Amino acid sequence: MNKFIIGFIMFVVFVVANLLVLIYDPFELSKKDVGTSTREVIENSSQEIKVKVPNEKVNESTSVVEEPDEVPIIFEEELSDASFNGCLELIPGHNIQEANRANIIIIGMGIEKLGGIPPLEILKSISEHIIDFDGDNYGLFNVTPFKENKDKFNLWYVSEIPPLENCGGPHSYGCSSPPLNVRLECELPNQYLIFVQNSVFTANGVHSQPSGLDIPIEPSEVTLPVPIQLSEEGLQEVEGNKLLFFEHIIEGSKISVSEHPSKVFVHEFGHAFGDLADERPLVRTNSGSEPEQLNCWGKDISEETCMEDSPWSHLIGNGCGENGVIDCTYSDPNYNVEIGCFEGCAKWATGTFNPTRRSIMFGSSYEPYKFGLWNEELLSIEIEKFSGV
Repeated sequence: MNKFIIGFIMFVVFVVANLLVLIYDPFELSKKDVGTSTREVIENSSQEIKVKVPNEKVNESTSVVEEPDEVPIIFEEELSDASFNGCLELIPGHNIQEANRANIIIIGMGIEKLGGIPPLEILKSISEHIIDFDGDNYGLFNVTPFKENKDKFNLWYVSEIPPLENCGGPHSYGCSSPPLNVRLECELPNQYLIFVQNSVFTANGVHSQPSGLDIPIEPSEVTLPVPIQLSEEGLQEVEGNKLLFFEHIIEGSKISVSEHPSKVFVHEFGHAFGDLADERPLVRTNSGSEPEQLNCWGKDISEETCMEDSPWSHLIGNGCGENGVIDCTYSDPNYNVEIGCFEGCAKWATGTFNPTRRSIMFGSSYEPYKFGLWNEELLSIEIEKFSGV
């Protein structure tokens, strides 16, 4: 009798244990054993836990992980916890997805594997260079007011790199935008899209108002030419991993480039983020309607009128030498950014004025490398629209 009772109890325990195994979701086990190159546990804005499996396929109906026929090498380093979908965090630990920030999203186009370096690694290195988080490459966070406001920006780059399509020649304005599905890899508010395209064309930036809680149909955009090719010299060095970026060398998987691409990017971002005009005439005769940007003011006015009535009249003489007095000479280091009234900007050659001789918005090769006081005020107004938290 005792043996029968003991046997019956053991049978019941066995049945219950198997039932627990069947009803327990095997996919939950993968959350406790996360490989750095195959799975990433990420938390989205709705606080639901999802598992990103770039090297495996998941059958959504059964939650069973299926091994692919061929395992691709997607990225060699561990993704940060802030990354989601195909939207990767550029500076680990910096982004706060739910914060009220401007989201800079960098999308590579036509970048291919060269010199043994994967396309995504090339894009990441270029992105790090133009964003310039440490402020030592003439990139975005090298200049005021961006360097003082890093906490107002999230920085992302997209894992999918589409091919180039519908590209124009060297004097065009780049290629068509990437497919919508690529743009939505980073489905975030307040987007500022940066297209890094492996081709030669004229860089450009387009301003649009921040989108608030909705995804903008036409977000602010910068299109940056980044022609990349194999170098004909020194390929035997650094295990053959040398690439040419403009006229500068990429060694191994770390890109070493000049200041030039970063400066072009910062100028174009001035257009896209701050709606700043080019502070030089782009035409020989006036064209179009009266300039609308606040750093390009007046229509058929005199320099004296500009000095008295321009939006930056309260800053005249500041930025170099004694404030309120135009007293700097060519030998002064800040001569080019002393606030005054300088004729010509954008599509107006005469009768319209800008506030500096040679700021970043005039061109990218002048010193000092500054936006100038008035442009800094305008950019700060845009930055203050974001709390950072």
